[in-house]
Amino acid sequence: HTATEYWRGDAALTHLDPVTGRDLPDPPRARHYLFAGLDHYGARRPARADAMYPVNDVDAGLLLRAAYWTLRRWVSTGVEPPPSAVPRFSDRTAERRSVVLAQLRPATGGEAISLDDGQPSAMVAAVDDHYNEIAGLRLPEVAVPLATLTGWNPQPASGHGLAPLTGARFPTKAAAQMTAQMTAQRCGEVADDLAARGGLLAEDVGECVRRALSCSARAAAAEPGGSQAAAGAPASPGRESR
Repeated sequence: HTATEYWRGDAALTHLDPVTGRDLPDPPRARHYLFAGLDHYGARRPARADAMYPVNDVDAGLLLRAAYWTLRRWVSTGVEPPPSAVPRFSDRTAERRSVVLAQLRPATGGEAISLDDGQPSAMVAAVDDHYNEIAGLRLPEVAVPLATLTGWNPQPASGHGLAPLTGARFPTKAAAQMTAQMTAQRCGEVADDLAARGGLLAEDVGECVRRALSCSARAAAAEPGGSQAAAGAPASPGRESR
């Protein structure tokens, strides 16, 4: 699931009981993964996004590719996939939707977004100091971080209700304070770690870093006076052959 399915209110019900506050065990033939900070559409979205904030365009394609080949190997050879990576009550990475939304107010410029928790309470991933989701499989765009990325985006004007299947993107101070070389190094480290944990194919590490640096360049270009810095961002050294 992407973050969108959690913020919609249904994904957490596959592994959490919001009534008792208990984690549910995985069925023996199933695994659950949250694609942290990503929305349902990714890079392949309708031309018009009816949303209040800038749209999150980070794509889950490389995570889906790894999940597909992991599932295929499990079915054909019996090699078990990595453990589930989802929000849990036991490690405090699961939180009520309304609580996380209140924590995100600094990212939204202080705007109050109204969204009822529903019954049972909609559970989502808790967020870190950069307002990015902690649990799940975190691409470099989320983990470095290169932006604050969400699976939700309010409908425009009203601030009530969610735009369909659409996430949001906000700038972070952390990304602005990193040099291009630091960004490339951190993206590489995150991608390597994700591959080591089975969330990314080893052959896709280079492409993962390339996409992350492209995200960084787009973010820099969107900042005042940032276009020259973005144009001068170097490619990730030594990863093109992967």
